[in-house]
Amino acid sequence: GFDGQPLPFANTGPHTDLGAPGRARISYGGQNWLISGTSPAAAFMSGTVGAWAANPTIGLTRALGMAQQEFGFVKRTTP
Repeated sequence: GFDGQPLPFANTGPHTDLGAPGRARISYGGQNWLISGTSPAAAFMSGTVGAWAANPTIGLTRALGMAQQEFGFVKRTTP
């Protein structure tokens, strides 16, 4: 969410390695919109990693590592 915490509809757990924004405010056609869900999160993550990987000084392997560093979940156990 906007507070940095996973949204209620987010897939979380030990199988989850990355988190991407599932809610965003965008401006389009002179209006502001709130979008949410896994679709904008997937678009955000694939676009980010793709842009990094397209840089010849970064490449795909490093881009994936950067994504893990920037958007990786800290694995926690719930008390």
